[in-house]
Amino acid sequence: MALMVGSALATTHCASGACDLNSDCNVGTYCGSDHQCRYDCFEDRDCNDGSFCNRDRGRCQSVNADAGVMPKDAPDDVPVGTDVPVARDVPVAMDVPAVPDVPVAVDVPAVTDVGFPPVDLGMPVDLGVPVDLGMPIGRAGYLDPCSTNGDCASGECLTTGGGARFCTRRCLATSECGDGFLCDSPPAGRAARCVLDDTGLACDARTAVPCARFCIGNPMALLVAHCTHECRTAAECPAGYGCQDVGAGQRVCISAEQPCGVGTDCTSNLCVGMAGGFQGCTSRCTSASDCPRRMTINVTGVGAVVLPPYECQVIGGERVCVPPIQASGGDIAGSNELGASCGPGTSPLCRSGVCDGEMNVCVQGCTPAGGCPSGFACRPWIDGTDVYLVCRRSVTGSGAVNGACAIGADCAMGLCQGTSPSPSSPGYCSRYCNDRLCPMGMRCMPIGTSFEGTAIALCLR
Repeated sequence: MALMVGSALATTHCASGACDLNSDCNVGTYCGSDHQCRYDCFEDRDCNDGSFCNRDRGRCQSVNADAGVMPKDAPDDVPVGTDVPVARDVPVAMDVPAVPDVPVAVDVPAVTDVGFPPVDLGMPVDLGVPVDLGMPIGRAGYLDPCSTNGDCASGECLTTGGGARFCTRRCLATSECGDGFLCDSPPAGRAARCVLDDTGLACDARTAVPCARFCIGNPMALLVAHCTHECRTAAECPAGYGCQDVGAGQRVCISAEQPCGVGTDCTSNLCVGMAGGFQGCTSRCTSASDCPRRMTINVTGVGAVVLPPYECQVIGGERVCVPPIQASGGDIAGSNELGASCGPGTSPLCRSGVCDGEMNVCVQGCTPAGGCPSGFACRPWIDGTDVYLVCRRSVTGSGAVNGACAIGADCAMGLCQGTSPSPSSPGYCSRYCNDRLCPMGMRCMPIGTSFEGTAIALCLR
């Protein structure tokens, strides 16, 4: 049986970020006044007024017979006669063959038919407006708000499915984008750009629509499919997702914590468990690092408790992620997925092992880098004096980072800052900035760590 994987271009390149000097930035970028690595051009036609593109720094420069080569925006006190070497050509990208469908074994013994309906993973998201391929004329940088493509130095104003508009940038790999973003696989005629991570969004496994990178699906149940992206371990995947090899050297994030009755309820076509007890989807693995992460929680009277991890075990001739089922000494007694009810008066049957007793829903730990599946946001959860980062259901708001908000759902990133201690005071949208990326006018400030030790930094005014 073959997992259906729709795919497109995949390349690699180094990322840029915060800086003090031009030498702090990668080839093709320079250090802007906001101490972020930026670029104005990719080639000479991106510049005007007789200037050319210095590809070493991504800046438009003019040629002066008396002063040599100078940046267009150079200050007046640049010494006359200073020669600057002309930029050398830098390869832009290379084509990589698309990932083919690769047969994999799917039979797992002792699967009991209980019957659960497929999980609705949400509606398709508009990943942006058509890109204006003309000359970049604006100076707004990555994540800065915009109205048109011309506002942005990159010439790329992104419109998200929730209506937020902010400058994005071209990319060759996801490593060039901030946490929570992917470098998309564009149609012919458009350069790749950074878009919001859509992993977990429902998709058509035959066409990969509407995914930014890939669509992975169960060939026996075409509606059981979701958008995904590349990974090396499950730490690079959303909460509740494993990192699975799909052949030809390609590894992608795959949903592994959904209830099931049969294999066709799961994207992986793998349903494990026992009659009358836990039954849930899982994923294939090569080591335990490919399996979903478990939380570290503070248990009253006990202290810090690391929930028992998944194990990568051989079942039916292949290695799969085996959850710590309670019957075999673990803590998982039920298969309720992230966001499902686990209210008072009932046994906590969360697949994650953690129920938020205040909201009465199952929660799962997340990190700024791994994030949450589509339809959820990674938000702080304060339980007494302990702070956790957990996935909570969230709509995608229209507020770009630094835009006005009253609650997290108003924001594209799901975080609203500045409304406490007075809820009536105006707030502004923020984002985790462990990647050190914030819009102009904001600073990336560390604010502490979660209970399990994950660093938390936010874009603050």
